[in-house]
Amino acid sequence: MKYKFLSLLVAAALAAPHIQAAEDYTERVNVFLGSNSSAQCLPAAIRPFGMVSPGPLNWPQAPCGYQSRVDQMIGFNHTHLQGTGCGSYGVVVLLPTTGNAELGTKVKVPVSNQSAEPGYYQASIDEMGINAEMTCTQRTAIHRYTFPKSNSARVLIDLGQGVLYCGKADIDGEMVQDNKTSFSGSVNTTAWGEHRTWFHLEFSKPVKFDDQGIRGGTVAFNTKDGEALLVKVGISYVSSENAKLNMQQEIPGWDFDAVRKDAKDEWNGQLSKFDVKGGTNDQQVNFYTAVYHSMFHPQLSSDVNHQYRDLNGKVRTTDGHKHYTVLSTWDTFRAAHPLYTVITPDLQTDVIKTMLDDYRDSGWGPRWKLGPKEVFCMPGAWCDVIISDAYVKGITNFNTEEAWDLVY
Repeated sequence: MKYKFLSLLVAAALAAPHIQAAEDYTERVNVFLGSNSSAQCLPAAIRPFGMVSPGPLNWPQAPCGYQSRVDQMIGFNHTHLQGTGCGSYGVVVLLPTTGNAELGTKVKVPVSNQSAEPGYYQASIDEMGINAEMTCTQRTAIHRYTFPKSNSARVLIDLGQGVLYCGKADIDGEMVQDNKTSFSGSVNTTAWGEHRTWFHLEFSKPVKFDDQGIRGGTVAFNTKDGEALLVKVGISYVSSENAKLNMQQEIPGWDFDAVRKDAKDEWNGQLSKFDVKGGTNDQQVNFYTAVYHSMFHPQLSSDVNHQYRDLNGKVRTTDGHKHYTVLSTWDTFRAAHPLYTVITPDLQTDVIKTMLDDYRDSGWGPRWKLGPKEVFCMPGAWCDVIISDAYVKGITNFNTEEAWDLVY
């Protein structure tokens, strides 16, 4: 049975470039699975192995920042870990409100008021009559907030919130208004591995900004009944200029539904590599949700101009490959990376090139890479196993001499 299943995986991977999904495989995914326990999963929108993941923040003590049993929503943030034992990320928190709300406001959003699918998340804020939706590309999120008629509508931009590490973290930021509709800034968090995330925000209409320093600020505007406010958020680990460039190249317009459809299509392209027959509906959902979860990490770390920040904080440029982070090699060398060699060999090649980038830049390969930093969370040298496993399977499109220096 093991050999037959492996053969199925190989056949699926070889056929993958030619697969046209005849059905919607995203319907077999339940992104809420594992969101109410120590599994540390959440329903944030994300592209396969993407950098940005707009979604809910309601429990900062959880490593992923979310528990479906909690009904008090802090806001919608843009970076997430999933399935980890330690917490970080969860920064650049937005919350659409009415009634001249201030930073620190929470709203009631039970899980029954939330829905999601791969690449899309939605929440109804009944007490304010607001419907919040979000989707994304690899590095840029787009939100759609549908408001009631209001002369006290606001979006709270909270730079002091995020996921905690062992119940604590120092999180603060800075932000400037570039013009009537756009803002640039960054957030620094000390959770687990201290790092900074840069962002660029653009609103679909002019807003009035109330700057509140390192905590962030609020933007105010009036709305008609049923009016939709759109917000684009580009992020980067290099600079706010790069975050803006990411946004401009990935979502130049304001077509929310087109971005959502493209996200769904991309996920179908990945999920349709597996065409599992038989079993119960629950078994099918468990299987495809596991496949979906396997593509939440690693996460993209380089920008559209190929720049990234190395483990020592210096800005570097790749030779064209994508640079990745969230490399929990202690956890993933056994099963995740061997799976990637079969179903996404191009990703695995770029992950190996990332390891070589880190080795060249800092003198070591990643053990547990978080953002642009190494947290040295686990012992061992698991890059050796990951690179060697890929090589014997025929993935050799990388500098093998440099790889030998790393693993030797």
